[in-house]
Amino acid sequence: MPMPFASPLRLTDNERQGLESLARAHSTPQSLAFRCRLIIRVAHPEAPTNLRVAADMHSHRQTVSLWRTRYLEHGLAGLQDAPRPGRPRRFSPSERIDVLSLATSTPADHHRPVTRWSLDDMAAVLRDHARARAMSRSTLWRVLDEADLKPHRCVYWLNSHDPEFDAKARDICTSI
Repeated sequence: MPMPFASPLRLTDNERQGLESLARAHSTPQSLAFRCRLIIRVAHPEAPTNLRVAADMHSHRQTVSLWRTRYLEHGLAGLQDAPRPGRPRRFSPSERIDVLSLATSTPADHHRPVTRWSLDDMAAVLRDHARARAMSRSTLWRVLDEADLKPHRCVYWLNSHDPEFDAKARDICTSI
C-alpha cells in the first residue's frame, strides 16, 4: 500500500556540499547530477511534497519517490545506477583468461603453421584444447576487444614468409 506521506529528508552541511559538488561537476554523468539536484530539492527546509518536487524538476512523482527512498536507504551510493539484469556470461573468467593467454603467445607455440593469429586459428586451438568449450569467432573477438588485444595486427620484423629468411638474417647480423 502506498505511503500517503514521504519520509522526511535532512542533509548535513557535508552531505549538501558533496551533492552540490557532484551536481556542478562537468565530469559527473547527467543522470547522477539530476539525482543530486533532486535530493537537494527534496531536502529543502520547506519539506516539499514529491508532487511539488516533480513539477519543479520536470519529472514524475514516482521518480522523486524512488530516489528519495534510495537515498534514505543507501546514502550517496543509492544514487548510482543499479546493476542491470541480463543473461549470465556463458564462459567463465578462467576460459576468458585462456583466450588472452593464447592471444599473447605465438602460433608456433601451439604447432600452428602461421606467423600470426587469426580468429579461426584461435578458435581451432581452443577447440582442440582438452577442457575448453568451443568459442565462436564473435565471442573471441569480444573477449579480445575487452582486453584491447589485437593479435591479428601484430607484425614482427623477424616474422617472414621467406623460406630463406633465417640464412639471410644470419648473414646480415654477422656482417655487422
